[in-house]
Amino acid sequence: MVDARGYSCPTPLYMVQKALKSQKDPSRLEVAVDHQCAVENITRFGKDNGYKVTLSDFEGDFKLTLTK
Repeated sequence: MVDARGYSCPTPLYMVQKALKSQKDPSRLEVAVDHQCAVENITRFGKDNGYKVTLSDFEGDFKLTLTK
């Protein structure tokens, strides 16, 4: 899981991109964020790159799950 809480945009998006590039199997990634802007940017990035993006609550913040 990428914990991008406490970071403002565009840092959470950069963290997601780096994590996907470094994974051997980038078909699933979970990301915790605490800003609506990060939710929107990561969702847009995920959908533009063929991922299904699911949003859920995570410890009072947001958790995005990107799956292919």
